[in-house]
Amino acid sequence: MHRLSNRRRFRISAFNTFVISQNSNGHDRSQTVSEGRANRKSTWEKTKKFVRSLLCLFGEPQTVYTRIFQESGTESPLLALAKNSAIGKLYGGASTAVTRDYGNGHTEIDLRPEFRKRDVPMSWFGTTEARLPDYTARMKAAHGDQKAREIMIDGTPHVMIFPNLFIAEIQMFVIQPLAVDDSVQHVTALQFKGAPDMNRRLRQQTMGSVGPAGLLLADDSEMYERCHRGVLARNPEWIFLGRGEKRERQDELGFKVGHVTDEIPSRGIWRHYRSLVEKV
Repeated sequence: MHRLSNRRRFRISAFNTFVISQNSNGHDRSQTVSEGRANRKSTWEKTKKFVRSLLCLFGEPQTVYTRIFQESGTESPLLALAKNSAIGKLYGGASTAVTRDYGNGHTEIDLRPEFRKRDVPMSWFGTTEARLPDYTARMKAAHGDQKAREIMIDGTPHVMIFPNLFIAEIQMFVIQPLAVDDSVQHVTALQFKGAPDMNRRLRQQTMGSVGPAGLLLADDSEMYERCHRGVLARNPEWIFLGRGEKRERQDELGFKVGHVTDEIPSRGIWRHYRSLVEKV
């Protein structure tokens, strides 16, 4: 459970300072630390492994990676690694992933088109079939080799069910409004019946992304509060949600879709909310 507050914001800032690991003049300390070690190649390989683990957790690579890995005035090796990651490409300009409005306030970020281009089972989860042998075997036994492969390529959904249920691939969120300016976000890891190896990894990634010191939670909570402070300013009075409005289209089932970075989900949620309020 996460309560957005000034205390939360302070704790996030302190943790980010630790993760970024920069000294007072803004330079990345990873090189300074490694200079005192005999095997710099080994240190860099370990660093890359750590960074790749972070890439599996972040959901906004085009903004988060730059903030975390960019050095003053130059592009660091860590930033280059982030930009070249498979996760970062999901949200790039050439991405075929889409946002979708199902109507009645239900919306989705559909990453399956990009996962299907990769054609690698479990890549959506940042892992492989070989690392989850029990889960893979059970899936094939239940669905057959071909159908199991398709399911493990597509992954789990990233969908908002109106008004307050959010399924974010590996986690489930319930948003509990307490007042017009106060909400509590409850979160738990998804768990699958009869899949202990999969469930262990789901719990570990949930703790690393949205746990008390989660890397994803740090960024998201800051964005929540910035949006809230912007609304309170009332100058301008409204938040602009028009990104991608002119390139909306309908998919083969008649649902409204757009590029993966377009604000179709936000427009769909608030359009339905307005329709409900106007009926009262």
